Amino acid sequence: MKKMVKSLMAVTMILACSGCSETPEPTTGSLEQSVRVDLAEFIPEEKLKIDVLDVPTDNIPIEPIELVAGSDIPITLTNIPVGSSPQSLIDSQWELEKQILTNYSLNSYSIDNPYVVLNPYGWTPLSALVMFDTAVPAKVSVTVLGKDEFSNISHTFDGFKTYHELPVLGLYADYVNQVEIELKFEDGTTITNIIEIVTSAINVDAQIELVSSNLAKSQDGITFLNSTIEQIMGIDSNGEVRWMMDYYTRQILRRLENGNWLIGDADIAGLYEVDLLGKIYANYSNYQDINDDVIELPNGNLLTTSHNLGAYVKDRILEIDYDTGEIVNDIDLKNVLDKNRFNSQDNSDWFHMNALWYDESDDGLIVSGANQGVFKISYPEGELLWALTVARDVDSLGDKVLTPIGENFKPPVGQHAPMIIPDQDDDPHTLDIVLYDNNRASILEYDNEFDGGMYSRMVQYRINEIAMTVEQIWSYGEDRGTEYYTINVSDADYLANGNMLGTFGNHIVGDDANTGTIIEVNRDNGEVVFEVDIKFEDKQWIYRAEKLPMYPDVWEFALGTTKGVVKAENNHERVLGLEVTEIALLPDSDRVYQKIEEILMTDELKIEGYQAAIGVESRGAKHYLVFCSPTVTKAINLTTEPTRIEITRLINETLSDEVDYNSSGFTGNIPLEFLKNALPKQQYQLGILTELGDELYYQESQYYLTVT
Repeated sequence: MKKMVKSLMAVTMILACSGCSETPEPTTGSLEQSVRVDLAEFIPEEKLKIDVLDVPTDNIPIEPIELVAGSDIPITLTNIPVGSSPQSLIDSQWELEKQILTNYSLNSYSIDNPYVVLNPYGWTPLSALVMFDTAVPAKVSVTVLGKDEFSNISHTFDGFKTYHELPVLGLYADYVNQVEIELKFEDGTTITNIIEIVTSAINVDAQIELVSSNLAKSQDGITFLNSTIEQIMGIDSNGEVRWMMDYYTRQILRRLENGNWLIGDADIAGLYEVDLLGKIYANYSNYQDINDDVIELPNGNLLTTSHNLGAYVKDRILEIDYDTGEIVNDIDLKNVLDKNRFNSQDNSDWFHMNALWYDESDDGLIVSGANQGVFKISYPEGELLWALTVARDVDSLGDKVLTPIGENFKPPVGQHAPMIIPDQDDDPHTLDIVLYDNNRASILEYDNEFDGGMYSRMVQYRINEIAMTVEQIWSYGEDRGTEYYTINVSDADYLANGNMLGTFGNHIVGDDANTGTIIEVNRDNGEVVFEVDIKFEDKQWIYRAEKLPMYPDVWEFALGTTKGVVKAENNHERVLGLEVTEIALLPDSDRVYQKIEEILMTDELKIEGYQAAIGVESRGAKHYLVFCSPTVTKAINLTTEPTRIEITRLINETLSDEVDYNSSGFTGNIPLEFLKNALPKQQYQLGILTELGDELYYQESQYYLTVT
């Protein structure tokens, strides 16, 4: 291994890079070969399960491909998979709408012979658009007839009209669906017709098993759930999938007051505003990162969990103007709390913010940090009001720590999804919240008296904000025990009928690993009135679940009237913190395995991956994406993140418990315009450079691109 004399950021002289060919070509297997050599030096051959960590090449084109995302895109030849930019998706949908309207205008359609478009935008295969005219104004109701009398999904559209565009939701997959359409005229007379809509099978990345369902005692509605990555589904009381958004989403799922969804986009680390037909109304993407949660403020703006590119993650709150996408407020939680409270060796993820909830009574903001506790801060000032946390290292919190009262109190540890529920005791000084307590005390090494074993739970706390006390009122989950223990993700919701909906998002013990369970419980007697198991096939988990009506109370849909908008187009937040460094010499990879898990190019270059350092004691890794040509080598800093738990499992399986290692993840979203300005016009081989203490480790990938 070639050892660097100075740290990466101190190097300024440009030399030819080690390991770069004069004309980089796409290769397959080179990374696998280097891994075999590196790991084999430290691991017995019989323990080297390299097939688990092989680089996937199924989606890599054999020949270079031309990018068509826009004429101003400076990258022309690459073997990096190319996706659609937000603007290109919006443009495509707009053209689809115009085509639908054109096709409709070519014929006459009535209730007896309507124009039906299944899955009009390509994202929601269990939805349809039904269109027709009536001679006189009529109000329309639609009902997708269920497989039993309790599974009908109905909606009545507002107003008396002669032209009708009806979103039909709740179709069954691979089924001849019966859809009843009723017209009610202003004189009170009605006409009814039943049409058939035939759907194909859908690809669900999970096995769904209904455990129990008591329709008389459970909340009406559809249970919408989003996995950590990929699909969003809506299931009915029988465990049948009745709605799906088949798009590469990530974690965030929030219904807005206008009836649309905000969903997290896995490719751009941003947000889409979409309706239940899959139409895009807005995209928010020019930010460092939007992750885990977003809420709608009373003023209509969006409040998101985020972070800055650099050493720390998930500790920043952004308020985004709904209309323009501009950032109007920015709170760095390192200015509110002590990031060194628990003195972690690697405190890049010192807080791990995963949820927000707004208190309209006093403009306070409840913030959940899985690695610290639950806090309330003033908004927009960001001053600490109280802290619900374990009784350890609390000096930095001063007099803001809530004092427990009552019996059986246990603080939340590693929690998710706090929410304020309606008043429970007619006391204006108290605030009742519910949350999901993952109970990660032993894993986070809090070493406190409240580590009560391996279980997770829903819990209700009552907080007196004058007396600064907290009381545990209700909980559910302790008796479910180890089988339902979930160290990450998960959710707890107070429902309109007073029941609680718990999302035990990821069982980690026994044969049910990678299985999530959604449970609806009567708070008064603990009776389970709905329970469904969802077992994922590809290391996914249920991030959150919401039980809501299929149709929102407000939804104004009309073809050809509103085109989606990419908001904050001129907001250069995404490039803040990006730095380009010239590298004198690239070292050989030694004892450090670096893998690009995912790479995609749209109007930005998105990259995700991780490193495993074998027998290397240094922590606090820094990662860089390297662009190497025969004459110049440059590196752009990536964001270092904790290694995802499924990656940790893969590494453990590969290395066994006998091998010491440390690992970290890395992500980056680099605008192509930034690359155009940062890189001379050449062809580059891509690689990953990891800085661990005073040492640098480099690994070349099979990806390349050409800047023209």
